[in-house]
Amino acid sequence: MHKTVKTLDEQLQNMLLDAYNKKPIKWKNIVHPINCLRAFISQWRGEKWIKQIWRWLHTKLEDNPQFLHQAYNKKGTTYLMFNTITKKMIIGSTGGNLYQRFAKHIGGRVDNLSKKAARYVLEKGIEKWIIMPIEYSDNRQTLYKWEGIWAKRFKNYLINNPIQLNNVKPTKKRTECKRIRDKEHAIKKKELRYKWQGYLRTIDSTDHWKEWDKLAVINLLINMKMAKLPINIEREISYKLRNHLAKVHQFKLRPYYIIKVPTTKIDVRNKIKSWIKNYIKNHYTDAYSSYVANHIRISMESTIKLNKLINNSREILKKYTHGENEQTCHCHLFEELRNGNQHINIKAQDLPTSWKPIKEILITPSKTPVILPYKTYLGVGFDRMRSFLDQNQLYRKWSHKENEGLYRILYRPKPKGMHLSLDEILRKIKPLQKLLGFIPLDKNNNTWTIICKKHYIQMHLKEFTNTNYYERIYRQPKYLMNKIEQTYQEKILPELKHKIGTNKNWTLSNAYLLPKNKDQEKTRPIVSYFNHYSKRLGEKVARALTVMIKILILKWNTCEMHDLNKLHINMHLEKISKRWQDAMEKEEMTLMKFDIKSQFTNLNKDRVLKSLNFGLDTLAKTVNRTLCFCIRNRKYEKSYDHIGHPFKYKEIGLTPSLVKQYIEYELNTSYFQINGICYRQKNGLPMGGFNSAPLACLDAMAQEHICANLLKKRISIRYRDDILLIAPKKLNEAEIHKQHMILNKIYGPELTVELEGYSNKEINFLEYKLTNKLETYHHNKNYNKESNQQIIRYPSAIAEYPKHIFLGTLIGTIKRATSRASTLNFKILSCITTIIEFIQLKYDTKLIATAINYSSLPIKIIQEIRTLLRSCSLLKTLRSLKSKKIKLTKRNK
Repeated sequence: MHKTVKTLDEQLQNMLLDAYNKKPIKWKNIVHPINCLRAFISQWRGEKWIKQIWRWLHTKLEDNPQFLHQAYNKKGTTYLMFNTITKKMIIGSTGGNLYQRFAKHIGGRVDNLSKKAARYVLEKGIEKWIIMPIEYSDNRQTLYKWEGIWAKRFKNYLINNPIQLNNVKPTKKRTECKRIRDKEHAIKKKELRYKWQGYLRTIDSTDHWKEWDKLAVINLLINMKMAKLPINIEREISYKLRNHLAKVHQFKLRPYYIIKVPTTKIDVRNKIKSWIKNYIKNHYTDAYSSYVANHIRISMESTIKLNKLINNSREILKKYTHGENEQTCHCHLFEELRNGNQHINIKAQDLPTSWKPIKEILITPSKTPVILPYKTYLGVGFDRMRSFLDQNQLYRKWSHKENEGLYRILYRPKPKGMHLSLDEILRKIKPLQKLLGFIPLDKNNNTWTIICKKHYIQMHLKEFTNTNYYERIYRQPKYLMNKIEQTYQEKILPELKHKIGTNKNWTLSNAYLLPKNKDQEKTRPIVSYFNHYSKRLGEKVARALTVMIKILILKWNTCEMHDLNKLHINMHLEKISKRWQDAMEKEEMTLMKFDIKSQFTNLNKDRVLKSLNFGLDTLAKTVNRTLCFCIRNRKYEKSYDHIGHPFKYKEIGLTPSLVKQYIEYELNTSYFQINGICYRQKNGLPMGGFNSAPLACLDAMAQEHICANLLKKRISIRYRDDILLIAPKKLNEAEIHKQHMILNKIYGPELTVELEGYSNKEINFLEYKLTNKLETYHHNKNYNKESNQQIIRYPSAIAEYPKHIFLGTLIGTIKRATSRASTLNFKILSCITTIIEFIQLKYDTKLIATAINYSSLPIKIIQEIRTLLRSCSLLKTLRSLKSKKIKLTKRNK
């Protein structure tokens, strides 16, 4: 979807250039509709910073579908301009129309904008800027306010220096009186800060504070941020104070109180939060209530399952109301907070009568109906673009042929069952759920099976009652959870050098079966470690093992291919040798494909630990200093993981002894449950474990390194449990059987290798097709693409997609082919090579002809392509173009 949106945006940019060059500029009929469509389409782009913009604007467009279309008529807007290539923005506000302000930027007037920003807009190209309204209002102060809010959100991307960064009126020069007042205010702030620091420092050094009154201690907790101490010291002091209040005065104080609200709108959450704070501060004047009001947080996740509020603890209320009427204190939320419950859910129907403003916000139904997203269907985005065009009737204002062609690409009929609501789907499924089960398939997104419930239960019984692999434990899950925690604290905590947290609200992992995609009668057992006790440390140990694998691939002689996308590079390197060149010329080659069956469950644990020790020893010999795995705290920085000394505050160091201890802990505590019945996995690696995949890879690498002499004069590649062998001659069945026996010998008696297929011409290996000339062909990518060029995906001609999707991809590829080339003859050559690729993919010739017409190529290129295709065959055209290429090079010389 990201690529199709880019191609559409390029077409719209060309249309805008034509509109800006013609004078007078037609703002209403051409510029405004094209700009609206560009802004609307940008929500399907893949850039994260553009998604962040739509995170704030998505709700406004849902409430008012003509939010973007009103930009021409309405006056008084705060606007946003952004460039999709350079990631730069301009945020401002106007009392007039949005396009009047933009016309000033184009005209070169720099009164309202800084000269640097105006020059930047003109240098980069006017057509590459997208304009969007943020807020409409007649009041100037509200416009300044919104300008300041958005400038703070995207201050790293701004070009201009916005006036409203502090959410106030435009700044003026300070007078002498104001300077004196500012100085006095700063001195008072310093005095207060030193005062609070003195109080808090005494808590660290002495124990006199334990004799203080409880109100004084609560007052310290409220005003702790005034001291501006470091975060670690602040946490330690707050922990001491809260524990003291809980033991002595029996006050249950929390670091923060979370309230879950059934809405996704951010403005609504902020309104609720401010209303609750004001309500508590007005009705309760003691220190405890002010502490609760300052430490309320509202969750960012919308909740569907809502619990009713508990209406109790009236006795605690009487202590703090001082004999007043209970009817005046309607705040049930505050009663709940006083009990010490940290997580609270609100339901609109359960709120008291005093909460009218919140009831109106929550009970009002949404205008837009709930639509079920079909991720497998490619045209969801096109349908939403088409509906946007139909609502605002923008396409009627377009008269040019290119505009009509662009509308035809977007326009197509609605698919059947696209706009089904959730209620209609649930009505159909609910009567069937008593007898049938809707279960997703393994290793395939958005595909489901329908199985009888009794049959599915019997499949579980057959699988997990097998005593060779599993053992039933007649204990409760809580007993096993305590056992796992004890082993973690005894064996792993003393080895840790850095603090790594554990999951407090965790549960014993659940097991279930998923039917396979190829054969639905076969199943794969899976155990979910999502809420495991040692999840944080387990993920980091797995990252340490991947670092080890990447280094050992270079040191050992193995068949491991960690990155499957580098398959074509390995094949290209093998082509150079004489042995394989002779085999390619004679076409004497055998391609064999093998598979390791049930690798996780059949592996021996002692053998895995030996291979791990072997790998760690080789790493220790290569490194001169002590071995330590440096792993980044943030997941998206995992490409920077390395061996050496960890950076402070950025990385965590994992020693080899800690890695060994943790892997032994994970192998020995492979417990799981099914509906409260507990089991333990006897043999093999734990299913769904954090380190199961890298450990299986290490074991296979160690066996291959030891038996490296057995696979000489062969191309041997292994990706996880799939193996590919290529021999430079034609083999008999007996010789193929011999190769099969060699692989069984390498991977040991525990594992069994099965032959899946062999051929002398071509074979399918995972996502690729390999030929007897060592050429790789991806099922969804173009043929023999070099590593430095960008790979393009084409939809298969067999799939029953609408024709407009094929046409859009054809136009995009032809445009890319012309943009790569420099001269006219090179452009013709690149266009014809793309046409050959389309013919190989069995595309319709009429579609290719229409794509050439709508691709907005120069007339000379189209004429020469047609004459060459009509006059001679494709091979002759390529030869003629190659001869022309040689003549051009001679002339240039």
